[in-house]
Amino acid sequence: MTRFLVAGDDAAHGIFDFSITYDSNGVGWMAYSGLETPIGTISLRLARSDDKGASWTFVQVLNAASNDTVDVGGVPTAGQWRHEISTIVNDPMDPDPSRRWKLYWHEYFYDGVDSHYLTHGWLAARYAPAPTGPWSAREILFGPPLLESQFSPTLELNTLAPSILSDCLFHIEPGAMVYDNDLYFAFWCLTSANHEEFRTELIKSENHGDTWSFVGEMTSSADALPFSALNFTAPSLGTYQGDPILIITPQRTGPGLGGVEVVSSYAGCMAVRFADLNAATLERNGSGELQPLAILEGDETLFRGACGYHEENTGGGIVMSQFNLDDPIFFQGWNTHRLVQ
Repeated sequence: MTRFLVAGDDAAHGIFDFSITYDSNGVGWMAYSGLETPIGTISLRLARSDDKGASWTFVQVLNAASNDTVDVGGVPTAGQWRHEISTIVNDPMDPDPSRRWKLYWHEYFYDGVDSHYLTHGWLAARYAPAPTGPWSAREILFGPPLLESQFSPTLELNTLAPSILSDCLFHIEPGAMVYDNDLYFAFWCLTSANHEEFRTELIKSENHGDTWSFVGEMTSSADALPFSALNFTAPSLGTYQGDPILIITPQRTGPGLGGVEVVSSYAGCMAVRFADLNAATLERNGSGELQPLAILEGDETLFRGACGYHEENTGGGIVMSQFNLDDPIFFQGWNTHRLVQ
């Protein structure tokens, strides 16, 4: 693997959580998180590549972190709106030209002590005719069940499949793609405030994001056990040789973002082909275990994963996020130089 920088980017503490897509002219576009000063300030940024991901150049800040005072449980609370974990989608067949580029991300309020994911956090969306904009105003797209009443989501996500999703406390780590002209959207469902159980779920839209339907559960904690992992997180969707695939990050005991050992450290990435995309089923072996196309470990001494991928990104391959406290810029992007296999 080789580390890459985004030329012209000024994020003081580095970059993380990469989502890559390509336009019809073969230009690569990457949405990613920029970690700024003071530490913890997170904005969403856009870069472009004209050499298939071998190098990237900063284009613009898409969503800047902003300070605010909001009502939290009836108490005016000062804090910051943060924007991270994005996915950018090229949807050229959308009949509305102003929505042919789509950006989805996790937006939440942080008060200096707590991140209010459950009550002041959601999966948001913006739309544009081109990756450089103009981008629409932010839409609170998918809200969690405990979202405070002053915020109104387009859809309370759990209602798409109450019998399956009703235990989801909140949803993050979006990953989206267009396949056969339908829009697919993967997300990570947290079912326990103690971070005991994670699932990755899949929904789809047959009308470019106007309405959504539930497809199914892709992975549960039980699927992670054969890989010496506790859970899978950070789902990313893509294609390999034209077939749809899921890229996920195992969570194991290991180095956390603070450099100390934690239970749920990110531990590389794994690519799995779908057996049936429209049933959310993945390829498995005769024992029912996931059958990965590729496993990318990265640096096993670091917190690493949350990979970005596009089949046209041949100059860099799958892009991995790594966190290294021994480097002055500790949030980093690494080219694996692998396209699944």
